[in-house]
Amino acid sequence: NNHYVGCDELTGLGFPSWEKLAESYSFSFYELNTSTVFDKTFFELLDSIKPVIFIVKLDPDQLYFPKIGSRISLSGSMESKPLHMMDPPLESSQISKYLKYL
Repeated sequence: NNHYVGCDELTGLGFPSWEKLAESYSFSFYELNTSTVFDKTFFELLDSIKPVIFIVKLDPDQLYFPKIGSRISLSGSMESKPLHMMDPPLESSQISKYLKYL
């Protein structure tokens, strides 16, 4: 019934200030956008041996795959599929080829 919880800031999901968090651990912090993603600073930080927090903003309506589906069980708890059962599912030829390594 359109009852969303923990999906975004409006439904109770909050995020820390990543910049302040990075600063508290003495990490470098860099926010990527179309003008900074391939600039000199980006590559310097990417090649650094020190920890860096990169912020990559995504369109909230963008779909992403593969992903692990979850559901609410009969007891009311959340249940997620195993890591090897992502959506979209593997084709049978891929299953026999890759799942033998699990």
